[in-house]
Amino acid sequence: MNGGQASNADVSKHGAVSRVTEADSISCGLLDRWLGAVNNPRQLPAKQTALLAAAEWLWSNRKKNLWWGPDVLTEQNKDPSAPMMTAVEARSVFKILEEKNLIFAAVQDGRPIYHLHEAKVQAWEKFISELRAELTNTPQTKPDAASDSATEAAPDITEPWKFAWHHISRNWHNLKAAKFAVICIAVVSFLGGYWYTWNMVVASKQASIETLQISLNEKQSKIDELKQTLSEQQGKVSFGTNVYFPLEDLYANMTFETIRCLDTNRVLVRSKSNGTHEAFCKLRYVPISGSLQASIVGDLFPIPLENPVAHSKNVFVACLGPGWELTNVSFSVQYVRDSRTTNSMPKVEFKNQDVFVDGKRLESDCDKP
Repeated sequence: MNGGQASNADVSKHGAVSRVTEADSISCGLLDRWLGAVNNPRQLPAKQTALLAAAEWLWSNRKKNLWWGPDVLTEQNKDPSAPMMTAVEARSVFKILEEKNLIFAAVQDGRPIYHLHEAKVQAWEKFISELRAELTNTPQTKPDAASDSATEAAPDITEPWKFAWHHISRNWHNLKAAKFAVICIAVVSFLGGYWYTWNMVVASKQASIETLQISLNEKQSKIDELKQTLSEQQGKVSFGTNVYFPLEDLYANMTFETIRCLDTNRVLVRSKSNGTHEAFCKLRYVPISGSLQASIVGDLFPIPLENPVAHSKNVFVACLGPGWELTNVSFSVQYVRDSRTTNSMPKVEFKNQDVFVDGKRLESDCDKP
């Protein structure tokens, strides 16, 4: 096309094919935009002809291939029967067919390809017949300069000055043009000012809402931290003031054990040079602090240890004086098991003359002077 007028069309068995320049290519893929050039009759026949030729050629060649790329409608296609157009117009044609649900798009090697809906025979035939009917009913005469100026598409109303100037230039020959132009300018200016003011108010309110939302998020974060702190403190208070726990454990978790001194799995004995012995005994559970009572049972009668017996986790120490026969010694213990403590198996070992429980040196009463 040149200045909106179609050039000589190439005729093939599929209909007339129009060659258009890059300047007249269609940027929008909507069919109503591409074919809706009723305000400029010089462009409508060429656009309808190009679209009709492309649709007829694609539909008639569906048996050869159902997958096509936009290049098939450009000079890259060596088939002489194929319609020729620019790459931009070819993409617009495929976009129109896709929006009409006659093809669907895919991507191969980063380039778009299109698949024809072969099953939609009626939809394709209806689309082609409607295009052919519109092309038949479209006047082909070239309008004169006056009608050409009068039928040019008006600018968008969102561009007030272009909109007003368009109507001034169209109606300048009319005696009422000046009055009409003034009215147009006044109306468009009012609408444009109102639209601008309204958008500024909306933007200001939106900014205030976003600022308030940020402030609420910060306060909510502080409230969450305060709740977490209160929960932790409440847990500590509840743990320390639970009077039911010791009473329940006193009756339900009372434990009795008899540990023989020869049980090397539970007793480690360290003999001193003065003839005394230290027996490190491992209990099955961890006692509640102050609840452990123990007695040494030998050949005669039990000898109670100093109560309450000190312990570290589930290990206590008994000091045996000279003269005790360790093969006949056992320890009778009773305590209230602490059900809140699960770490009840510390590692007890000798290193030289020192005793270590879980890697920490344990000092017994026997070490004191």
